[in-house]
Amino acid sequence: MTAITSDYDVKCMMCSTEVGQILNGAFKQHAGCSNVLPRQGGMLRCCHCGGSLYLDPIDVYSPMVDRAQLARMFSNSAA
Repeated sequence: MTAITSDYDVKCMMCSTEVGQILNGAFKQHAGCSNVLPRQGGMLRCCHCGGSLYLDPIDVYSPMVDRAQLARMFSNSAA
């Protein structure tokens, strides 16, 4: 089994509801859904409409880079 190294929002393909997140390899279901997500054919389904779920990567940027540093990096690469 492969460890998940990225973080994801878990969303419904049909109604676009975000049902949870995968953070540091662990699924955390949002409180708006019932206690147990329904299953169909062994796959988790949306708690609101029963639609298929997909993973949407969460964009993570380094908190150590500030705007001034980014501006210097871009100006140096443009020169």
